[in-house]
Amino acid sequence: MAVVTGVALGAVGWAAWRQWEDGRWDNRAIAAQFRDVTVQRQNEKDVHLLLHYALTNATHRSYRLAGPPLGVLMQRVRQGDLKEGDLKELDSVIWDPIAIPAGKTVNAEFDVTLLSVENLTSPEAIHSEQALQAFAGHELSRMDGLVFFDYGNRYWIDLPKGWP
Repeated sequence: MAVVTGVALGAVGWAAWRQWEDGRWDNRAIAAQFRDVTVQRQNEKDVHLLLHYALTNATHRSYRLAGPPLGVLMQRVRQGDLKEGDLKELDSVIWDPIAIPAGKTVNAEFDVTLLSVENLTSPEAIHSEQALQAFAGHELSRMDGLVFFDYGNRYWIDLPKGWP
C-alpha cells in the first residue's frame, strides 16, 4: 500500500512540475469584473486610486490572492514610452491577500498610490477637488486595464478597464 501511495504522490508531483516547467499560465481560473474606482487623498502628498473588482474563482479549489513578491499587478500601457499594449509593473500598490472559495465571487480592492502629485499645477491644487479629479483622470487615461500575475500558481488575471 505504501508503495502505491508513494508512486501516486510522485506522479502527481511530476505532473505539477511538468505544468510549471512548460510555462503554461492559466488565464481562466480567476475572472474579474470592474466595479468602480475611487480617488482618495490620504495626506498632503499622497493621492490614491482605489480600484474595486469582483473576482470569481472558476476552479474547484479555494484560491488565495497572492501578495508580493509572488503576486504582481501590472498596467496595460495605453500611451507613453512603451508600445501600446505592453505591461508595466505598478510600483506603489497594495492589496489584501483575500481568499476566494471555489466557485465563489469576492470583492477585491487594489490601492494604487500616485506618486507624482507634484505634476499638479500648484501646491494648492491638491486641495482642489476638481484638480485632484483631473489629475486622477489623466493617470487613469494612461492605463488600458490591469493584469494580475500570480507567479506561484501561474495564474494570469485580466482586470478589465471600466473607467472612461
